[in-house]
Amino acid sequence: TCLELADICKEIGLPSGVLNIVTGLGPEAGAPLASHPLVDK
Repeated sequence: TCLELADICKEIGLPSGVLNIVTGLGPEAGAPLASHPLVDK
């Protein structure tokens, strides 16, 4: 799963903030992120 991928990336030393996992359905999670003015696109 995506959360397992995040754990693996942490274990191998990927710096914090390089990979961000957002859980939830598109309308609930993705849409607010995609439309937020502070999210760099």
